[in-house]
Amino acid sequence: MSAARLVVLQDRDQAAQTVLSDHVVVCLFAKAESPLIGLRNLIMPLRASNYDYSELKHVVIIGDKDYLCKEWKTLHSFPKISILNVSFAVSLLAMLYKYTVVFLL
Repeated sequence: MSAARLVVLQDRDQAAQTVLSDHVVVCLFAKAESPLIGLRNLIMPLRASNYDYSELKHVVIIGDKDYLCKEWKTLHSFPKISILNVSFAVSLLAMLYKYTVVFLL
């Protein structure tokens, strides 16, 4: 996989069956033409070198796939990151309904 290419490994149904616990959810309200916000700066502290791999929390980023392709260039090297492509309205409802800790960006 090249650094600039976002590859979808699961569809929405497969992702819904994935069991995660003690993870971080980042919900993005950005469209393909939105300027970059620098997700790398949010993820880097969660991937500090003093954490053992087993201590890393899985990060699920929910947002527009076209926008996330632009951010992926700076995120692809981090472990335990998943991306779910959903629309603005769906991401808001899903986050507020299912999760207790959510980053809304």
